[in-house]
Amino acid sequence: MSESESTGISDLIESTIKENLKNENVFFIFPTDTDASSWANWVITHTQKRAVPAERFIAWDKFKGESIRVVRKGKNSIPSLLRKLFAVHILEKNQEAVRSHLPPVFESLISTDFVDNSVSFSSWISGILPSLAVWKRYFDAADKSNEKNTLSDKENADLFKLYTEYGSFLETNGLFEPSWEEADFISDNKIYVIFFPDILEDFYEYRAAFEKAKENVKLIFMDDIDIKSPDGTLPLTLYTNSRTELRETALKIRRLHEKDGVEWTDIAINVPDMETYRPYVERELELYCIPFVVRSGSPYTRNCAGQIFCEIRACRQNDYSYDSVRALLTDGYVPWKEKQCNENLVREGCNRKCICSYKDESGRTVDVWEKALSSAVTKNTAQRELEMYRKLKKSIDRFCGAKTFAEIQNSWFAFKDLFLAEEEFSEESDLILGQCLSILASLSDIENTYDIHIKDPYSFFISELEEKTYQLQPKTDGVSVFAYKVSAASAVPHQFVIDANQKDLSIRHKPLSFLTKEKRKALGLEEGVPADRAFIRLYAKKSSYFSCAENSFSGFKIPHSFFNVGSGLDSDKAPYEEDFIKYEEAFFKSDFTGLGSKSGIPTPAVKPVSQSDFSKPGGNFPCRITEGQKECFERWKQVQVSADNDSKYFASETLAFKINYMLCEDRGKHTEPSSCDKIHVTESDMKQFFPCPRKWIFSRVLKLEEDSLDTDLMNPSDDGNICHKVLELFMNRHKGKQLPQTLEDGTFLNEEATVRPLVLECVEDAINSPEMSFSGSPLVSLVLESQKKSYADQTLELLKEFCKPPPHGFGGHVVYAAEEWFNEASLDGGEHYLMGKIDCILCDDAGGVSIVDYKLKNSPPLKDCIVAEGKDTATAELSDFQIPMYISLWNLKHKGKKSSVRNALFFTIRDKKKHFIVKEGEDTASKAQAATETAHADTAQATAGIAGTTHIASGTARAAKTKIKEVDIDGFNPTLECFNRYVKQFTEDVQSNNFSPKNKKVRPFKDCLGCVFSNICRTNFEISGEKI
Repeated sequence: MSESESTGISDLIESTIKENLKNENVFFIFPTDTDASSWANWVITHTQKRAVPAERFIAWDKFKGESIRVVRKGKNSIPSLLRKLFAVHILEKNQEAVRSHLPPVFESLISTDFVDNSVSFSSWISGILPSLAVWKRYFDAADKSNEKNTLSDKENADLFKLYTEYGSFLETNGLFEPSWEEADFISDNKIYVIFFPDILEDFYEYRAAFEKAKENVKLIFMDDIDIKSPDGTLPLTLYTNSRTELRETALKIRRLHEKDGVEWTDIAINVPDMETYRPYVERELELYCIPFVVRSGSPYTRNCAGQIFCEIRACRQNDYSYDSVRALLTDGYVPWKEKQCNENLVREGCNRKCICSYKDESGRTVDVWEKALSSAVTKNTAQRELEMYRKLKKSIDRFCGAKTFAEIQNSWFAFKDLFLAEEEFSEESDLILGQCLSILASLSDIENTYDIHIKDPYSFFISELEEKTYQLQPKTDGVSVFAYKVSAASAVPHQFVIDANQKDLSIRHKPLSFLTKEKRKALGLEEGVPADRAFIRLYAKKSSYFSCAENSFSGFKIPHSFFNVGSGLDSDKAPYEEDFIKYEEAFFKSDFTGLGSKSGIPTPAVKPVSQSDFSKPGGNFPCRITEGQKECFERWKQVQVSADNDSKYFASETLAFKINYMLCEDRGKHTEPSSCDKIHVTESDMKQFFPCPRKWIFSRVLKLEEDSLDTDLMNPSDDGNICHKVLELFMNRHKGKQLPQTLEDGTFLNEEATVRPLVLECVEDAINSPEMSFSGSPLVSLVLESQKKSYADQTLELLKEFCKPPPHGFGGHVVYAAEEWFNEASLDGGEHYLMGKIDCILCDDAGGVSIVDYKLKNSPPLKDCIVAEGKDTATAELSDFQIPMYISLWNLKHKGKKSSVRNALFFTIRDKKKHFIVKEGEDTASKAQAATETAHADTAQATAGIAGTTHIASGTARAAKTKIKEVDIDGFNPTLECFNRYVKQFTEDVQSNNFSPKNKKVRPFKDCLGCVFSNICRTNFEISGEKI
C-alpha cells in the first residue's frame, strides 16, 4: 500500500476527532478498549488539548451496555453465569433421559454417542441461547415448503425445544434475555461516531436501532474509505522459519528506537496465535533487551495460583495418580505450610512407584499410595507421609464431592487453613485467588437466588475459570504485545503483524453461525462478508510491517493471499549490524581470553568494525557485550592464564579428607583394622577414574546425580537386576555342589520335578527381595507376580545353555562362590587393597577355576579387555578392568600358588552366549591362527597384480595383525601387568591429591562430549577444532 493510501485510515480518524473534539456532546466509539484509550492519549499528545474526558472514547462492548438498552418492567436481565448454569442443567436432563431409556430432550443437537460427555457442550449451548429469538423470527418467516424449514427436521425440533425450555425458565424466574427483545437506542442528546462497525461480529443485531437514530449516530464503514490498492500490493516479508522471523522483527524494532528515535511505547507487535507464540516472543524481546508489555489476558488456570483448583480435580479424576499428586504438592504458585513434608511424600511415591491405582481380583479399586505407605516395608519410616496423604485425600474428596457452590467455598477455606500459609501469599497470587473466589461467590449467590442445581458444581466452577482471563497491571512501559485484532484501529503508529498466515488471519462473520451453511441458506440468510481484509487494511497505517514464516512453531504456513510476498533473510545469511548477539557469538569464538598467546597464537584486537569486516577471515570482532559479561570473562581469563601448573587440579583439604575416608576408613572397616589406613581400589573406581579423575570425583566421591521426581514402573536396570538376582540365588542353592548338567536333547534330567521348581522359587525370592529398587511398591509387585512364569522360562532356557557338558558349558562344575565380595592386600607389601564382588566362581574336577560375570545384553569388546601381544605394557591402554580385577582378586586370595584360573568370561543373559576373555588352551591356537592369517595376507599383497588389489590385500593384512582373540591364563599376564600399572597410578594420584585430567589421555570427542558432568566441569577441550 502506498504512503497516501496507507495513511487514509489514520487521516480519517484524526480529522474526524479534530472536527468534533470541541463539541463535548460528541462521543467516539471504537472496536476495542485498546483502540479507544490509544486515541484518547493521541489527543493529548497531538492536539492543544491537555486533558480529555476518558468517557468520550468508548469501546463497542461498553457502548452497547450503556446506550443500547432493553427495559422490561418487573424483570431483570439474565446473568451470563445463570445462562450457563441453565445450559448445564438441560444437558444433564437430556443425559438422564437417555440413561433411563426415555425420549431424549435433544435428538440432533447432542448425539446419543456423546451423551456421557454431553455436559462438555454447555458453553456451545449457552452461546446459542441469546440468538434463538433471531433464529425463531427467520424460521417463522421461512418458506415452509422446504422441509428444512419445518419442525419435522430434527435439528429445528431441537432448537425449538431449547427455545421453549429457555423461555419457560426465563418466565418462571422473572428474567428476560436482552437479545430477545427489541432494543431501543437511548441517545440522551449525545452524538456518537462509530468507527468501522462492519468489522464487529454482532453489529447486525443492532443495526435497526441505529437506523432509527440517524441524527445521533454517525457510522464510518471501511467501505467509505477510498483505498485504491488492490489485493496483492501490501508488502509482506516471508521467512523460512519463525525463529528468523522473530529475530529480524526484534532487530527492526531496535533500529526504529536507536536510529529513528521512536519511543518503545509507539510500537506494537500483533500475534494471531498468542498461545503458541507468546513464550517465543517474550524470549526474543528479552534477548535483545527490548522492554515490552504483553497486553493479553491469561487464563486463571494456567501458570498462576488459580491452577491449584485444576490440580485438585485432576487428583480425583485420575484416582490419585503419581503425576497428579506430584503436580499439586509441587505447585510453587501457592505457599505450602510444610513444603518438606510435601516433598517427602512425593519422593516416597516416586520410590514406591505409586504411578496409579488399580483394581484387585474382586474389582475393588486399590489406592496405591495407601497400600504402599502403610505396607510393612515402610510403616516405620513413612508414618508422617501417610498421615499427610490421608488428610490431602480427604480434603480433595470434599472438594470434588461438593453438591453446591457454597460447599466448595467451605472446602477451600478448610483446605487453605490445613495446608497453606496464608501470610506467605504473594501479591499476585492473592489477587488471582481473590478473583477466583469472587467468581465462586457469584455462582453461590445465583444458585441460592434461583434455586438451580447441577450434579457437578466443582467442574462447572473450573470450566468458568478456564474461560476467564486476567491481566496484571504492568509495572513498566515498553513495546506492546497484542493479540491480533485488538489494536487494529488504534493510534499506535508502528505496527508489526507477525505470523500473518492465511489460516489465522481469515475472519468471516456469519449470522447464526451455529447453523450449517445449508440451513442458513434455507432461512434466507446471507453467508457473511469476510472481515480479514478489513482488519489487514486497518493495521496498514503509516508504519506497518507484516511478516510470515513457512516453518512456524505450529507447523507449515502460507502467507495470506492479500499480500505481495517478498523474501526475508534466511537464518544462515549474514545478520544485521545491529545484531549484537551475533557479534557476541563471534566475540566468544575469537581468542578473547588471551590464552592463545600462551601457545604462540596471536590474539586479535577487539573493536567495533563494519559489517563487511565481520565475515573476513582473521578479521576483528566487535565487542558488543555488557559490562557485567565482560567483567566475568576477564575474571575467568585471569584464572586460566594464572594457572601455569596443575595446582588447580589438586583436591582441597575437605575433598581430600572425604576421599581418604571413602577409600581407606569406610572400606577398611570391613576387613582387618590394620587396613584402615590403606587405599582400597575397586573396578568401578578405575572405570570412572580413567581417563578423567574428575568424573570419578563427581560420581564416586561426591555421588552427584540428577535429582528427578520422575518415576517409571520399572527402571532400565531393574530387569537386569532381577535376572542377576535369580542367577545368584540359583548358584547359592548349589554352593559347594555340582551344577546340573543337560542331556543330549538339551534338557535336564527330571527337569519339571527338580530344576523348574527351584528356578520358580528363586524368581519368587528375587522379585520380593528388599534389595531391589522397586521393593515396597505394590504396583510393581503385582506386575512382576504376573510375570514369574516368564522369568522362570527365560532363566531355564539360559541354564540349559550355561549347564551344557564341558567343553561347551559348565554343567557338573562345583559352585565356589556367587556374588561374593573379595578384599585382598596387594603383593607390594600391602600398600593398597583390591576390592570387588564376583558374580560367579566355578571349579571343575581338576581344580581349574572359571570366573563368570553376567551381562544383560552386551559384553565389553575384547580389545578393551586384553593388551595385544607385543605391546609395551608400560604404555599400553586398558579400557575395561573387570576381568583383570577378578583374576587379580583370586590370585591374591591364593598367594604363592600358581593361578588356578582357567576361564574368565562374560555371559550375556539376553542371547545366552559366552564371551571368553581367558579360555583354557586357547593361547597357542590363537597365535598359530593369527600367524597363518598374517602370512596369507602378506602373500596376497605381494602377488597382487591389478589396480586396487594391493589396497584390498593390505587392508586385510592390517585387520589380521590387529585382531585380538581370547587367550589362556599365561597369555593374559601382559594384561595383568598393565592392570597393575593402572592400579599403581590410581593410588599414587590419590595419595598426592593430583586429579588433573591432562595426564590421563582424555579423548574429548569420546570422553567429554557425552559425559553427564560436562555442564559442571570447567576443563577446556576441543572438538572439531573448536574450543569448548
